[in-house]
Amino acid sequence: AETLRSSFEATASGSPERWTIRLAPRPREMARVLREVRLAGGRLLESIEVEETNGNINTIRMRQFSVADKLSPEELEYFKAP
Repeated sequence: AETLRSSFEATASGSPERWTIRLAPRPREMARVLREVRLAGGRLLESIEVEETNGNINTIRMRQFSVADKLSPEELEYFKAP
């Protein structure tokens, strides 16, 4: 979380049912090419939009996916601190 905060200024809006998080890059080097990252969803993440300073917008939409009740031991390993 600290690394994310040091790299991006986060702004949240909406409600738990329909929310958006906007991430604006803090480092000047990153801000030269990246204007903003927008995460949006409801109960789950539904879309990721990456807006570049040249006006290009790349959108990833999550559809027709399933969510497991819990993570496997192997998946939990990804979340351990290095």
